[in-house]
Amino acid sequence: MLTDSGIYGSITGISATIVALFVIFGAFFEQTKVGDYLLRIASKLTGASPGGPAKIGVLASALFGTISGTAASNVYATGSFTIPMGIRLGYRPEFSAAVEAVASTGGIFVPPVMGAAAFVMSEITNVPYLEICFRAILGAVFYYLALGLTVHLVALRDNLKGLPPEEIPKWREIVRDSYLLLPIVVLVYFLVKGFSPFSAAYYAIWTAFALSFFRKDTIMTPKRLVITFEKGARNMIAVALACAGAGIVVSVFTNTGLGLGIASAITSLSGGRLLPALVLLMGVCLILGMGLPTTPAYVIAASIAGLALTKMGVDVLAAHLFVLYFALLSEVTPPVCIASYCAASIAKTNPMRVGFISWRLSLTGYIAGYLFIYNKAILLKGSIMEVISVSILMTGVSYFLAVVNSGYFHRPVSSLGRFLSAIVVVFLVISAAWAKMPRNIIAAVTFVVLVYLLIKAKRSEKSLESQR
Repeated sequence: MLTDSGIYGSITGISATIVALFVIFGAFFEQTKVGDYLLRIASKLTGASPGGPAKIGVLASALFGTISGTAASNVYATGSFTIPMGIRLGYRPEFSAAVEAVASTGGIFVPPVMGAAAFVMSEITNVPYLEICFRAILGAVFYYLALGLTVHLVALRDNLKGLPPEEIPKWREIVRDSYLLLPIVVLVYFLVKGFSPFSAAYYAIWTAFALSFFRKDTIMTPKRLVITFEKGARNMIAVALACAGAGIVVSVFTNTGLGLGIASAITSLSGGRLLPALVLLMGVCLILGMGLPTTPAYVIAASIAGLALTKMGVDVLAAHLFVLYFALLSEVTPPVCIASYCAASIAKTNPMRVGFISWRLSLTGYIAGYLFIYNKAILLKGSIMEVISVSILMTGVSYFLAVVNSGYFHRPVSSLGRFLSAIVVVFLVISAAWAKMPRNIIAAVTFVVLVYLLIKAKRSEKSLESQR
């Protein structure tokens, strides 16, 4: 605590500079009604399709979560609108809440902001921020692809409708208010031009301030300016305290050798083999991330898991993305799943049920975490064919996981059909992680299961027609 790596160490320093500025940036975004605009974009793109409200939640939470950086606050920001609407149109309260929790948590995985976690990762790993964002794209895409497909299949299974036309905004309204996204454009522009994250956030805040004068209900009057800064300061209190606490923990790990000791113990318990070590480290990350905000959850987990993985020869960026994913997935992993609890409070339903549904819906995030270690193509490294191959395999994983979670493939699927779909998921994941796995066997298994599901769907359709 008395050294320069404790309370007043680099973690608190990052929170007091980069993270603080992004929290203030988020407060300005909220005041200028960007959150409402993101909801309207999501409503226009997905609102009319089956189960539109849940899809709105998925898309809006991905867009809003990358800026807000905190799953719980993201749940309240977008979920207070999407969860009740989903329930009203036919989704079960537990499912509607779980979708929002998983979507809100995944916002931190979405470039270009990644909830400020990417900036902290850049400081710790010395990997450029823009490279981190670039390498993280595919993981985020497949996380939301699986969630969106599950929502769609559940909507088809339960014959759920979209929003009525009068509740969907017009394209002219979307285009008219598109200037609200200019601060994000400014942020990315300055980052690409080589400015520091601090400077880029600074100019983005001034842009948001200027844009507030374009509408009467968002003008930054002295009173609104004070409210905005107060909101930013209040949000920073929790982050600063958590980061100070994380600084103490990291300092203890560093100065006592505890971090090295745990890393050595994990290496010893795993017998030096990578897969058992990853399973143990996943558990460590999930436990250390319970109940913590994004930045301290990642920092504390990285002080042990990141160190252990780099000692085993794992690429630094792959190791830290693994840590980030599992530290954040603790938000939707029982027993302590804060985002799920928040969503359950809005839906007025059982939080543990929401937690277990959230865990199932977030399984693609678990798979992506392991693939960061085993397949460099998901980090957009390697040849174009390798990237295409892993993309095809992960698309199949996302779809069959959606079938397992929804129990629907053109028609409701039996327990056997879901079991076979789960087997396909396992084979596809092994194929994506292990290049030596014979691809013809994977293709044959997938084809057989697809044919089986199609035959069962056709028979079910004929049975329904005969009953009519």
